Amino acid sequence: MLAVDTKFYEKKKSSTFYTAVGFLLLVLVLTGWMFFYNTQLDKQNTELETQITQLSTSIESLKLDPNIQTYSIYERHEAFLTKLAKESNIPSFVAHLKKYFAISGIDAKWFNYSQGVVSVSLSSQTNDNWYAYQKVVKFLRDYNNLWEEALFTAQFVPVFEGYDRINFKGEFKLK
Repeated sequence: MLAVDTKFYEKKKSSTFYTAVGFLLLVLVLTGWMFFYNTQLDKQNTELETQITQLSTSIESLKLDPNIQTYSIYERHEAFLTKLAKESNIPSFVAHLKKYFAISGIDAKWFNYSQGVVSVSLSSQTNDNWYAYQKVVKFLRDYNNLWEEALFTAQFVPVFEGYDRINFKGEFKLK
């Protein structure tokens, strides 16, 4: 009869067993660690949800404050209100235009302002230095092109009347 060496199988059997037990222990440790980590994450999520709920409640109570409501309305319509404030500064418009009329030697007779457009009845008188039409042309050219602080854009002037005294209507659109 043939004798089979059983020690080889026993060694193989015990190393496989230890490997399986080692792998089982590794899986159990990883599972325990993942369970603990998951528990910590759940606890943190619960705390964050509680904080979010408290902050939401605080925000809702703040929204009931009349000052906050007013600011919220202002914030939503800020561009519109800023535009209205800019367009309603009529005294500064008059002072601004009078300054540039005086620089150019042009007289203003009446002033009308509506929806961002200023209409002014203007006249220019010939004097020793300039003809009336030269003053008008210089003013219109300089106002649109040279004076960067101009609040308006001078519109086209379709009609001039007069010779030594030129009368015309100027329209200026708010920038």
